[in-house]
Amino acid sequence: MDERGQTIVVFIRHGETTPEKDLSLFGRERGKKAGEMLKEMSLIVEVVASSPQPRAVQTVDNVLNGMGVTLPADELVECIEFGAAVDGPHAYTSDEIASLREQCKPRGIDLETGLLTLPDFAAKLELRGKEGADMIRELIDSHPGKNILIASHGGSRIEAVLANLLGATLDSIKPFEKSEFVVLRFNHPDTMPEKPERFYPEIETPKI
Repeated sequence: MDERGQTIVVFIRHGETTPEKDLSLFGRERGKKAGEMLKEMSLIVEVVASSPQPRAVQTVDNVLNGMGVTLPADELVECIEFGAAVDGPHAYTSDEIASLREQCKPRGIDLETGLLTLPDFAAKLELRGKEGADMIRELIDSHPGKNILIASHGGSRIEAVLANLLGATLDSIKPFEKSEFVVLRFNHPDTMPEKPERFYPEIETPKI
């Protein structure tokens, strides 16, 4: 084990959203429940990294709220985008994304589902998975012995990063539901984590 201690990474998919892509009431409540579950496991978050998208940042806020935690500014790591479709060196251009979005509408599917149909998406996803995993290893190395919360997106993004971290194939990773999270325990940034534990915050339907 790293002499600096075990580092724990909590990787969560953002919650359910409204048509405007903000968290819905259901999404906010599930985020709070996730924070309560982590507190019960004595996993109090000390460092945060997040996609810059509002739904991911709002998920972080609700998880921390559920824990009853407020982090000092120096522990709020700058936003990180794990494999966004329109960002990064291996991404599609804005025009390509706009064209695909129009093609998805008559088929009744969302953009993320449409991306999975592209012939080169698997190769790009593998590259994004490696990039995301490398980012996580850098976070572990710079914050050893800490509990780190990372909020990101589905559409195989979390799954691709997790597959790389575990040395597994993408199809062996069950897709993450919204608000689902995984706990990864790293004894050293250069080694694979211990067996991952996945959790889903069950709640009653919020009253509006």
